[in-house]
Amino acid sequence: SRVQSEGIKQAFSAYGPTKHIACPGHEFELWTESATEGKSERKEFVNKQKKSTTVVLGAGNESNLTLIDTLQRCIIHRETVLIKHHPLRPYLLTPYGIILEPLIRRGYVAQVLDEGIPETTKLLSNPLVGHVHVTGSLQTEQAIINTLSRTRTHQSELEIRDAVTSELGCVTPWILSPGVYDEKELKNVARMIVSAKKNFGGAACLCAQVLIIPKEWNQKNQFREALVAELKRQPGFPCYYPGSKERKKKMEEMYDSTQGRSITVEAPLISGPGKSEEDQVVMLECGTPDEPGYNSVGLKTEAFGPILALVELSSSGSSEKAFIENVAAPFVNNKTNIYGSLSCSVIVPTSSKQDKFTLETSLASLEYGTVAVNTWTAMGYFAMLKGCIWGGSPHDKTGQSGTGYVGNQYGLAKPVKTVVYGPPLTTNPFFDLGTPAPRIVLDALWTMSTAPSIFVGIVQILHLFLFRIFKTLLARTRNLFSSGVPIRED
Repeated sequence: SRVQSEGIKQAFSAYGPTKHIACPGHEFELWTESATEGKSERKEFVNKQKKSTTVVLGAGNESNLTLIDTLQRCIIHRETVLIKHHPLRPYLLTPYGIILEPLIRRGYVAQVLDEGIPETTKLLSNPLVGHVHVTGSLQTEQAIINTLSRTRTHQSELEIRDAVTSELGCVTPWILSPGVYDEKELKNVARMIVSAKKNFGGAACLCAQVLIIPKEWNQKNQFREALVAELKRQPGFPCYYPGSKERKKKMEEMYDSTQGRSITVEAPLISGPGKSEEDQVVMLECGTPDEPGYNSVGLKTEAFGPILALVELSSSGSSEKAFIENVAAPFVNNKTNIYGSLSCSVIVPTSSKQDKFTLETSLASLEYGTVAVNTWTAMGYFAMLKGCIWGGSPHDKTGQSGTGYVGNQYGLAKPVKTVVYGPPLTTNPFFDLGTPAPRIVLDALWTMSTAPSIFVGIVQILHLFLFRIFKTLLARTRNLFSSGVPIRED
């Protein structure tokens, strides 16, 4: 596919589509720069120091991220790895020790707990450290670079920066294409967005934070009603991450609630019946750029909590099919407008009937590491496990979402982005906190996705079902005998 971006045409090669058994109805593609494009925008970051190790600084918000990062550096890049766990997740030391036991036993991986900033600085200053990978904030990455610069005076600034890879923040946008949506499509779009907002308590770099809405769209008010209804229906998680509540309050204060610019939508919490206002999602009405009253705070600060900002872009003079390429893409690609380039979602109604070339041109115009169509970008992380990539866009020179990527197990040259195609909008969303899938279904999907073959997966699922049935019958029998059966006396 090709894209016209600021007068420059760029060609891509698409590898796929492939599917993941844990993501029914979804297809994934890995887009790379065309071999004819010359110099690549994507730089490979490897540990160039012989007899050195790579330090992986653990993520604080999700337990699986550090494990994926470790396997990436150890198996894909063939580096020895020292894991420094995040202070919020010291309990990962034991399960990681079990999972990584073969690598730990052979001396390829080791673990340490966090002992404070001075000890971490001392660790990074060790001359045996040749590479650092971090999942965190831009400020943390800069602190790491500063530490390496002070202790490696013999290395150039470029060599220091190449020694650090990172996955940082993103104010994840969802772009709604104009067009005619039927009632079920609007409901399902709202359902997906709310689930993408409330999962993880909003403390994940792929959680929805910004909604891009066409200003002239006839159904924008109807969509807002559906969105509020879903925010009320789906329960949320507590706003747990350190600093999230303070950040939310500060952002909220920047918008005038008396004029409807800041709206708190109450809903129950998954953790219990309590309703803390600090944990509720706040909708921020940002307005339209270049118009009086426009406030972009909700687009430029990653909340890492329950904040959902709505911005309207004028689509006058642009057709419905060209809204993404001509209006939305130039806006979100400009990092002075919105923070980060990790992932974004695009919503296209069935009535749009976009041909493949038009849709691909729209997707190519978005300079994000993952672009998801009619689904949550979390599916892009599943795609990474199947050979795609996860990381910021190589076209984003600000480094707001980090450098490097995880994935690309097949070693394709010049990877640019992962593209995910979801099912039609009339299909019930895969994620819904209001009506979560039964645990046995999720376990079956996970079992199949990790099985070496379909046959083995089916056998393992049958074993899983039989085990659960036996366990249930055993529990009921035990309860029957423990409660006692009354004996009738005549």
